[in-house]
Amino acid sequence: MLALWLAACASADRAPQVSSAQTPVVAYRLAPILDADGKLGALQVEIAFASLGDGSNLIRFPTGYANGPDLLPRYSGIAVAGGTLSPGERPGLWTITAPAGQRIILTYRVTSGIDHAPGSQDEQPFTPWIRDDWFMVYGQTLWARAPFPADALATFTWDGPAGFAFASDLEHIPAAGGQLGGLSGMSFSTLIGGRDIRILRDGPIRAALHGQFNDHDADLLKMSSALIRYQRSLFGVPLTDPYLVNIAEVTMEPGVRGAISGTGQGDAFSILMTRETSRSILVTVFAHETFHSWDLGKTQNGEEWIHEGFTDYYAMALALRAGQLSFDEFIEVWNDRLTSYALSPARGRRNVDMLDRWSDADSERMQYLRGAIIAALWDGRLREASANKVSLDDVTIEQYKRAAHDPRISRLATLRELTAAHGLDIAPDIARHIINGEPISLPSSTFGPCLRIENDDRLAYDIGFDIEGSMQAGGIVQGVRHDSAAYTAGLRDGMRLVERAAGVLRDSTQPIAWIVEANGRQQTIRWLPAGEERMIVQRLIRVPDAPLDLAACGLD
Repeated sequence: MLALWLAACASADRAPQVSSAQTPVVAYRLAPILDADGKLGALQVEIAFASLGDGSNLIRFPTGYANGPDLLPRYSGIAVAGGTLSPGERPGLWTITAPAGQRIILTYRVTSGIDHAPGSQDEQPFTPWIRDDWFMVYGQTLWARAPFPADALATFTWDGPAGFAFASDLEHIPAAGGQLGGLSGMSFSTLIGGRDIRILRDGPIRAALHGQFNDHDADLLKMSSALIRYQRSLFGVPLTDPYLVNIAEVTMEPGVRGAISGTGQGDAFSILMTRETSRSILVTVFAHETFHSWDLGKTQNGEEWIHEGFTDYYAMALALRAGQLSFDEFIEVWNDRLTSYALSPARGRRNVDMLDRWSDADSERMQYLRGAIIAALWDGRLREASANKVSLDDVTIEQYKRAAHDPRISRLATLRELTAAHGLDIAPDIARHIINGEPISLPSSTFGPCLRIENDDRLAYDIGFDIEGSMQAGGIVQGVRHDSAAYTAGLRDGMRLVERAAGVLRDSTQPIAWIVEANGRQQTIRWLPAGEERMIVQRLIRVPDAPLDLAACGLD
C-alpha cells in the first residue's frame, strides 16, 4: 500500500480556495507519492478552480508530446470534488458538471513512462520520467487542460517532504497568482525533484542538477548564467528576472561518445546529456534552448527552419560573443553543421516534404541546418551591404519588440518586411532554398574578414554499414555492405559496438576506428569511411594572421 506525501492533495478542507475576486484563480498543487520504504512511485496532481458560467467544464488530458508515446496510460485515479465527472466522446476527454462559480477540485495520479534509468535513446521526458528517488517531467505531459478564461491567474504549490529537493519555473509565479494564458495553462514548464537533486544559484538564475558530469556544477551554472545574461542584454531585458536550468544525466548508449538534447520553456530550459558530452556541443545546446525564451512572433507548420534553424544560428553566434566559445570552437561547431548539411539525405528535399518533423530524423535535422545556414547567408549580406552597420541582429531585435507589443504577429512576415527595409529581398532565397530545397552555397566572405568559407573537394562519406539501425539494435552491427571498406577491414553483422575509438562521424578524410566485441573477444577495427564518388563540402577556416577580435572581425 502506498504511503502518500499529499495530505494537502487528499484533503478537500485543505485544498486551495478559489478567489472570489473578479479575476479567476486556478490553483495547482503537486506532490510525490512515496511507498512505505520512501520510494517514489508516482506524482499526485490537484487543480482547483471555479466552474465556468454554463456549468460544463471540458477537461483534456494530454495524449502525446513531440515524438513521445501515448500519454493517456500515465493518468489514473481521476476524481473530482465539487462536481460530477463523466467521460467525454473520446479517450482523454472528461466533463465536470457543476453550478457556475462552484469550487471544483480535480485530482489524478501521473505514473512513469519508462521503467529504467533514462538513456540517450530516451531523448527527453516526452513521457514522464519517474524513478525510485527522482523525477523529471515537462508540463506538456503533466497538466490536464481546461478552457480557463484568458485572464485567469494561476498559483502553484509543491507539497513534498523535507529532504526531497524540487525545482521548477512554476516557482517563478507570484504568490498572488500569475498569468495563466487560457487553454494551454501550465503546459510550458519543466519540473525536477528528488533526494539527490543539487540546486545552485547565481542571483536570479538557478540550476538544478541530477547525475554526474565532466564539468563541475558551478561551471555549468556559470556557463548558463553567462549565456542568459548576454542574451538578456541583447534584447534589453532586466537581468533580475528569474530563470531556471534543469540538467539531468542520461546513460550513454553503445558507440555513443556524447549525447545531448533539450527543450526551452520560456523562463527555463531542460537539458538531458551524457557525462561525456563535449563542451562545444554543450555550450551551443545551452545557448540554443536559452534563445527559445525570446518571442519573435508566431510560426506556422512548415516554418521550423525559422523557429529551430535561426535559433541554432544565434546559439553559435551568441555563445561566441558571450565568451563561452573560442574562435576555434566556433569554427568547429559550424563545420559540423556544414558537413552534416552536405551529407544529409534530406539536403535537396522540398519544405513541403518535411512538414512532419518527428517522422524522419533527417528531415527534422535539415530544418535546423537549412535555417542556420540561410540565416548566416542573410546576416553576411546585410553586413556587407551596410559596411557592417546593419546585421541580422537589428532585424531580430525589432521582431522581439513587435512581438512584445502584439504576440500574434507572423515571424516570417516581419522577417520579410524588416530585411526588405534594409534593402535585402529574401523572397527568392526562400523560394529556391526553402520551398524547393535547392542546396545553399555560402559566399567565402559570409563570416567577415577574419574567417573564410572554402569549398573542400573530397571523397563522399561512406561508413559502410547501417549505423542508425545498429544503434537502434542496442549496438549490434547491422547492414555491413560487402563492397565497403568496413567489410574489408573486418566488420561483420552481429558484432557488438563497444566504443568509437577514433575518427569523426561524417568525415571521409579521417580514418575511423571502432572497438567491437564478437564471441567474447574485443578488437579494434579501422578503416577510411570514404566512397568512390566525390563531393563538395563547405568549411569555415581562419584567415592567416587575422586578428581574433570580435569587433575587428565583424562578429560582434
